[in-house]
Amino acid sequence: MELNRGEVPLYGQVEVRAVLQVPDLDREPEQTEFYVVLEGSRLAHVTVVKRAEDGESLCFTVPGHDLQETASVTVYRHTEGGAKPCGGRASLRYVWDLPQEVAEYLLANSDCLSPQSHLEVLRRVSAAPGEGDMEGDMSAGPGKEHSLGQTDQEEEGVRGGRPRPDPQIECHLREMDERITQAVANLNYPLEWSGKASQPREELLPREALLHLSVRLGLLHLSRFLIGQPMGQRALTMPNEEGETPLQLAQRRGDHSLFMALATSPVPQRSPLVGVWCVWADSTRVLRFCPGSGCLSLTFLGGPESSVLGNILVLREKLMDHNILRQISALRGDVQMEDSYGLDVHRSDASDGGLGRGLPLRYLTLVDSVFEDQLVLSLDDDEELPTLQTGLA
Repeated sequence: MELNRGEVPLYGQVEVRAVLQVPDLDREPEQTEFYVVLEGSRLAHVTVVKRAEDGESLCFTVPGHDLQETASVTVYRHTEGGAKPCGGRASLRYVWDLPQEVAEYLLANSDCLSPQSHLEVLRRVSAAPGEGDMEGDMSAGPGKEHSLGQTDQEEEGVRGGRPRPDPQIECHLREMDERITQAVANLNYPLEWSGKASQPREELLPREALLHLSVRLGLLHLSRFLIGQPMGQRALTMPNEEGETPLQLAQRRGDHSLFMALATSPVPQRSPLVGVWCVWADSTRVLRFCPGSGCLSLTFLGGPESSVLGNILVLREKLMDHNILRQISALRGDVQMEDSYGLDVHRSDASDGGLGRGLPLRYLTLVDSVFEDQLVLSLDDDEELPTLQTGLA
C-alpha cells in the first residue's frame, strides 16, 4: 500500500489517499466497507475509508494521535465473514508543529496563567520560523524573534504600560486558530489513561483562565470550544485577578464577533464546531468526531490484549447508533438530516479546506431533528455534549 503523504500533524484531520496493492478495486461491490487502522506505540485508531473518485484508490481523514512517532497503517475490508486486512501496510509519521506547541503551552500552564500570559504565546509565535505546508518541512525551532511592540500607556485598556503586540503576529496567530483548537481538543484524553485520578471540582476563585487568555488572543474557534467544555459556561462570568470576565475582556477589545460568540449559546447553527468532540467512551475506548473534517474515529489503548477486529466491529455498531448520530448532527450544525433517498447531507464550504466530507451517507438515515430533541449546548444550564476532562476553560 502506498500513501500520498508521509507526515501529518499530531492533531491529524488531514486527508490521505491510499493506493492498495489490490487489483480491480473498482470491481468491488459498492456496499463493501473499508476501514483503516493506525497503530502507534500506545494508542491505535480506526476510522472509515471512502472510495476515491478515480476508482483506483481510497481516502481517509487521519485521526489525531498522542505521540510524535511513526504509526503503521492497515486497510481492512469488511464482509459478512468479518474484517480482513488488504493491500499491505504503510507508515505515516505524526509530527509536531507550531499550533501543537501553542496548544501544549496552554494546557501545561492552564493552572498558573496571569493577565500577561498571552504575551508569552505571542513571543513563541514570533520566534517560530515559517511553517511548512505539511508536504514539506514540519519542524519548528529557534528562529528570528520579532518585537512584540512598544509600550503604550495611553492606549485605552492597556494597564501598567504593557507592550502592544505586533498586529502581524496577532494576525498570524488567528490564522492558526482552527488548528490550535484541533490540537487542544486532541490532547483531551481521559485522565485515567495517563494514570491520573479524577480531581474534585475546585472553588472558582478569581484567576486568569484559558478562556480569558483565548479572548486576549482573539481566538474565536478556541473560545467556542472552551465554553462547550465542563465548567466552560461558568468561566464566562468568572473574573480574573483584575476583576474582568471573558465577556468584559471581549467587550473592551471591541471584537464584536468574539463577544457575540461568548454572549450567545455555542450552538453550531450554520457552521460546524471546531475541534474534536467525544460522543461515547468506556474505560479503554473513546469515540470522537471532528465536525470540520467529518472524521469519526474510535481511539483505543493498544497492547497485546487489544483487538483490532473487535474495535472495527465496535465502530460499525456505533455508526448505527441513533443517539450518536444525533450528537454528530448537533455538532455539525445540521438542522435536520436528510434520509438516504434525499440529497447528500454533507456540507462543503471553504472551511473544509479539501478535507473529508463526512460519514458515508448510508449511516446518516432517518435521524430526527436534533434541535427539536434539545441536543444542543446551552448557556441556560450545565448540560453539555460528552467530553473527557475538566478544567480546560
